[in-house]
Amino acid sequence: MNETMELEVLTPEAQALSEKVTSVTIQGSEGELGILPQHTALISKLEFGVLTYQSNGTHELLCGAGLVEIHGNRVTILVRSAESK
Repeated sequence: MNETMELEVLTPEAQALSEKVTSVTIQGSEGELGILPQHTALISKLEFGVLTYQSNGTHELLCGAGLVEIHGNRVTILVRSAESK
């Protein structure tokens, strides 16, 4: 059984995504950032780019600039905009 984590993507207007996932890849300010379950705690700036996540297949969101917070098995992403790619 794959270990999962909770991914939540929030914009000023709405919750764009809330799902259990097995991995997340985002565009950090210093380059691409891969996140797996049990990732160390982290807060980082995000650049405009594609957020890719694994949950019964590969899915993508196009996200504006913002922040990511990783704590435990929870990844919270706060961005200006997010839409399905």
